[in-house]
Amino acid sequence: MKNQYFGDINDYRKYGLIRSLTQNSTMNSAICWMLTPDDQSNDGSKRDYLTKPNQWEGYDTDLFKALSNFSRRPEWPNVGLIEESDLLQRALFNSDFVPTQLSERKIYFDRVSEESRDCEFIFFDPDNGMQVLSLRPNDPKAAKYLFWDEVIRFHREGHSILVYQHYPREQRSRFVERMKHEFCERAAASRTFAFTTSHVVFFLVPQDCHVEVFDSPISAVRQN
Repeated sequence: MKNQYFGDINDYRKYGLIRSLTQNSTMNSAICWMLTPDDQSNDGSKRDYLTKPNQWEGYDTDLFKALSNFSRRPEWPNVGLIEESDLLQRALFNSDFVPTQLSERKIYFDRVSEESRDCEFIFFDPDNGMQVLSLRPNDPKAAKYLFWDEVIRFHREGHSILVYQHYPREQRSRFVERMKHEFCERAAASRTFAFTTSHVVFFLVPQDCHVEVFDSPISAVRQN
């Protein structure tokens, strides 16, 4: 996640999904932004939806209005705006930047683990998504990815996990099915759910004991 992305269409879907999955349960949540520094690209400029309330507001009225109001704040764009709101209830936030050094990255995720020990649900928000085969762990670009061993660790620690993922240059339905299988295999999970959008996909890897908790929210998300 970069602060420059805050409030774009992917964020609207992202926060709406988290709210749908958690707001009617007693689950505590942890949000790990996996922040990286802003750059000079145009990424994060997909905010035209905020000018089209008739088309977009109905999916999550409170969230849409809040993001519209945030866009007029001097701090915009910054994830701190949603942290200070009550839109993501019972959530803890980690707003530290992901280190580029591998040894410091381990310390970073040790801290996330400690902070989230009482949270049943964790959302990871890497710039790009899950690590790819061509990526070396000590590559400076690794900060844009979540590693498989990190998913395995947090799932073993008892958390249900939601991951933000960009589509690669691969046929999308084949990619989604391949990733669902890989999440299940690597994390020893019985189920993985995918929420596809036109720009990104979100993978939910629940604990077995949480599957029934998510059944109703998942149905509601897919209908909406």
